Amino acid sequence: MALSAKEMADRARELPIPEPWDLGKFIANIAQMRGRPIHLIGTDTVTAAGSACGLWLVRPDDDVIVYDKNTSAYHIDQIVRHEIGHMILGHDRGMATEQVPRDPVAFFGDALPDLSTDLIRAVLGRTDFANDQEREAETFANLIILAGREKAKRRPRPMMRSVFFPNER
Repeated sequence: MALSAKEMADRARELPIPEPWDLGKFIANIAQMRGRPIHLIGTDTVTAAGSACGLWLVRPDDDVIVYDKNTSAYHIDQIVRHEIGHMILGHDRGMATEQVPRDPVAFFGDALPDLSTDLIRAVLGRTDFANDQEREAETFANLIILAGREKAKRRPRPMMRSVFFPNER
C-alpha cells in the first residue's frame, strides 16, 4: 500500500532521530524502537552491482544492512536511511533467510562471482527507482533528514545566545 507524502513525513517525524545527527546513534535508536539489533556492514562487494548501493538482510534474531564502504559518509548515511525506510514503511523487502551466515561479507564474497550483473542489481534493488517501494524508501530517507532539521530548529537556544543574538534562527 502506497503512503501519501504526509503519512511518510509523519512517520519520519516520529523516529528517534539524534540531534546532532549521528548514524550510529540513529541505528541504535531504531534497533531499540523495533526490538531487534541492527548491524551495519561496509563491504567492497556491493560495488560489483555497478553502483554504490545497499541491502537489508533479515535474519531470525537481527537485521543487517550491507552498504558500499567506498563512498562518501553522506552517501553511506543515505544508503542506510534508505534501507531503514524499507523497514519502517513495512516493505518486507529484506532478504529473509535462515541460511544467511553470521558474516554477510563472506556470503557476498562467495556468492557474487557466480551471479550475473543483472541478478545482482535485482537483488540489491538500488539501481533504479521505477519501483514504487524504492521511490518511497528514497523519499523517506530524505524525509529523515528534514525531520532531523525540524527537530533541531525546535530545540531551545541557550538564554545567553538569545540575549546576544536576538535575531538568530
